[in-house]
Amino acid sequence: MPRASGRARTKPSVEAAFLRAVERHRLVSEGDRLLAAVSGGGDSVLMLHLLLRHRARRPFSLRVAHMNHALRGEESDADEAFVRGLAARHALPLTCARGDLARQAGGPSSI
Repeated sequence: MPRASGRARTKPSVEAAFLRAVERHRLVSEGDRLLAAVSGGGDSVLMLHLLLRHRARRPFSLRVAHMNHALRGEESDADEAFVRGLAARHALPLTCARGDLARQAGGPSSI
């Protein structure tokens, strides 16, 4: 909605909002060690990219973790491969684990 001055109010970018929240709440400090849980979905991939951008401003250690729950067969494996490639592309240490939740629970399920 336009302001009284007639100029439209611009929304901050996701990156600007993220960086402002991190600074305001002191969520990440120089020298911290962070582990980013990345599923391969858009939200966690965006989070990782935002953390990478913030790391350029305030150095901290960043690692990636991925849990392949094996709930969606080949799609779950594709997510893991994507996260492996993403971590490699940014030279980030990666920890992957696999757990077949469907088999443990006695059948297909969704979290």
